[in-house]
Amino acid sequence: MSTTGGEGGAGGSSLGHGGTLPSDTGGSSAVGGDSSVGGSSAGSGAVGGDSSVGGSGGSNDKGGDAGSSGSRPVSACGNVTCPAIPTSCKRIVQEPDACCPTCLDTGCDVCPAVDCAEGTHSETVPGDCCPSCVADPPDACATGQTTYADVRAALLEKYGSSGCSNSSDCTLVSEYNACNVACAVALPVPTAVNFTSNLDALGKDCATCPAPAEIDCEAQVAACVNGRCVALDATDK
Repeated sequence: MSTTGGEGGAGGSSLGHGGTLPSDTGGSSAVGGDSSVGGSSAGSGAVGGDSSVGGSGGSNDKGGDAGSSGSRPVSACGNVTCPAIPTSCKRIVQEPDACCPTCLDTGCDVCPAVDCAEGTHSETVPGDCCPSCVADPPDACATGQTTYADVRAALLEKYGSSGCSNSSDCTLVSEYNACNVACAVALPVPTAVNFTSNLDALGKDCATCPAPAEIDCEAQVAACVNGRCVALDATDK
């Protein structure tokens, strides 16, 4: 049997240590006492479990632990590239959740059709209203092969200019890499390795090219002719 304010209130506990006020709302809760509004457990009439509203500090505050209110989500716009907006734009808007602004009124006239020549393509340059023909990006293979041919000629002259005294000073150097396959050339022995190592390094610039076609080469021998190493047909008498 339970009495108002007695020893067994609605929650089965007294109303605190400050007197027997006529209330059985929450078990062992004290108004201004040392506990929370909801007592220490659900069984003792607790409204909110072990939670305190300004008491000595239950395990779950009304607002939760510090920082439990949530954190700002990481922006997903870090890797977004915004499209170009014409300089003639009359109205630019930025939606609250959008990564980029948009132009509601470009102020541009109707763009004419663009017919671009080979080696160019249609592209709208930032700030322009209409597309125009611009040069295609350089082809990596073609650029690598052009560079290779220019540097090869310079290396052949550089390493072949040291000269020779007799044919034993000369050797044949083969050429086989991603940029070029060619019959052997004759170079002085001390510089031959430099020629091939430089060409092999340049060959990496032709990694995107189709493999060079195989070729047939006649048998050759290296000889010293007039102080320069040359490749001679081995069948010549």
